[in-house]
Amino acid sequence: MNVSQVLYHVSLDEKINLLLGILNKEQPRNALIFTNTKQAAFEVAHRLMANGYDANYIIGDLPQKKRLQVIEDIKSENISFLVATNVAARGLHVDDLELVINYDVPEDCEDYVHRIGRTARAGKSGKAITLACEEFAYGLEAIEKFTQQKIPVQWADDDLFAEDKSAGMRFRLQYDAKRLSGRPMHARHASHKKTDRPKRPKKRPEKAPAKVHKAKAHKGSTPEDRLAYYARKYGDTFGGHRHSSSSN
Repeated sequence: MNVSQVLYHVSLDEKINLLLGILNKEQPRNALIFTNTKQAAFEVAHRLMANGYDANYIIGDLPQKKRLQVIEDIKSENISFLVATNVAARGLHVDDLELVINYDVPEDCEDYVHRIGRTARAGKSGKAITLACEEFAYGLEAIEKFTQQKIPVQWADDDLFAEDKSAGMRFRLQYDAKRLSGRPMHARHASHKKTDRPKRPKKRPEKAPAKVHKAKAHKGSTPEDRLAYYARKYGDTFGGHRHSSSSN
């Protein structure tokens, strides 16, 4: 597999800024961006659109007709950036995919291999970039043990963090009586009335089945505990120099 791999440590609140900066720097013709949850896929896609990128999302709860249309759009280059969950992206093959971005570190180590394998197909080269925040960085240990290699780490300079034009906006999934209907909701238009809250879906949460090499859970740990753990494991500069003072 001729895939160039890069890992960036980043705080959760600057993750979208780093994603935007990476896309601006790399200038890929197309990219597949993976998230661990349906809400994150929906939100990241809409933040990309708000920043001028021709993007869309695909999750398991989308109606089949809509999913097929989104897949056709990325394959025919009507859109360049597709944000997807693991379950929704299974069986999805895009010819000449230049870039895979793990917006979230996968919780299952084998999913990492499946994700980055979407690029560099048929003997071609590709690139995979992973963003490790304090919420999902624990998955790295299982991934590196499973692949028997360390993912090369690069530290993001200030210039790599781009302005997010969607800052201050809220994007959340809405549920109607029978099926998921995603649409963006700006913060200033969000209502706090109980009747306006999205109904909980009846389906079970979309999650890949547990596997032998799944990262260990760290129940009860605080963000500070986790950051301290990352600092010990990955170095005192975990999170980049922008956050080195808060991470120690």
